[in-house]
Amino acid sequence: MSTQHEVNPYSFTMTGGLGVYDLHWPEQNITMHVSHFTDKPLTAEVWVDSQRPNGGHIASGTLNLLSNVAKGTFEKACARRDDGVDWYTLIEQLCTAVVRDYRKGSPEIELTGEVLKDVSFEDKWVAEPLLLADQPTLIFGEGGSGKSYLAIYLAVLLGEGISSGGIKVTEPLKVLYLDWETSQQEISERLVRVRRGLGLDLYAQRNVIYKHMSSGIREDLSEIQSIVTRRDIQVVVLDSVGAAVAGEPESASMVIAYFNAIRKLKVTSLSVDHKNREGTIFGSSYKRNYSRLMYDVKSAPGTDLSIEMGLFHEKTNNTPYMKPMGWVLRFDNNPDTEAVTFERRDVKDTALESDMSVPDRIENALSNGPKSVQSLAEELEKSTSFISKELSKGRDKRFVNLERGTWANAYRPDGGAFNEEL
Repeated sequence: MSTQHEVNPYSFTMTGGLGVYDLHWPEQNITMHVSHFTDKPLTAEVWVDSQRPNGGHIASGTLNLLSNVAKGTFEKACARRDDGVDWYTLIEQLCTAVVRDYRKGSPEIELTGEVLKDVSFEDKWVAEPLLLADQPTLIFGEGGSGKSYLAIYLAVLLGEGISSGGIKVTEPLKVLYLDWETSQQEISERLVRVRRGLGLDLYAQRNVIYKHMSSGIREDLSEIQSIVTRRDIQVVVLDSVGAAVAGEPESASMVIAYFNAIRKLKVTSLSVDHKNREGTIFGSSYKRNYSRLMYDVKSAPGTDLSIEMGLFHEKTNNTPYMKPMGWVLRFDNNPDTEAVTFERRDVKDTALESDMSVPDRIENALSNGPKSVQSLAEELEKSTSFISKELSKGRDKRFVNLERGTWANAYRPDGGAFNEEL
């Protein structure tokens, strides 16, 4: 004896997440796409398509997912195109499923010993020492400082899974480059120059996805979420923050909303920002507060076809402060060999040495041998009292006081201690 089970004509599947969903009713041949959520009230864009005999596009609109009146109006709009479907059931199923998933967010996790066993400190870097996995990094600098070139350089290294210029990348990752400032043509030209400078095949670029942006990140968040999900994006570059915020950069609420939007993407991010007239980061202090890592990009003219760039660590939460990191960017403008190369250079050996912290500058000045407080003060153009104070702060850790009032670095370049010879 066999038993036949009736198939539920209104069973459905739902795929997606991060605020972008696709629902499919196979027995009804109906598909609905849901995106562009807003929270007050809870609304979303809903697009309904049919593969039924009189199908095609059925209806679309912004639906208040918790309003019976709105759901009834949308039901009638669908029924005008096809009255052979129980639209009330489908719409109620859609609203219930997406609201529950959208609201639940990430599941709560008890931090037991079993969970903590899986923690790996080696896996925390995406691009060491600039990008922490799943965390927001922000770089800021003057126009023309090379910060966008640095962002493109990072995107190429990540896409190829290669290390260069003092930046360590361990595996290829997919990068989404969101561009509010230039054009696809300009970004493509820069990318080709960087690839040639790295000795890579110019036209074998992979894993870098470009999107021209004109609205703020919050307005386009659903579309960005869709790209992140569909393309399996792991790193997002946002160039630049001012246009991406699409509001007053001094407003705490606007900046917090910007970082909350990035947080919803659940990816590693690199935000590129500008400086104000005082030479500090432009806008609300929440840019500093919400970034896990923040770097000040400074540059100085080199030759006619180069600039010296320095990256100065301004903020960290989970890692030690990094000493200034520098490069010389060399531009080859020959049409047949046009390239940009990043040549690693210690900041102390560039025109940006004066932007280093005073203890770092003292260490640099003592790298060739012991000096007196007076000599250091004259070389660094500081008062003797100021130099003495900095030396005392670092005494026995960074500096040692030798006989006859001279000072030396606590450790020689070869790792040995200067005071071993005393």
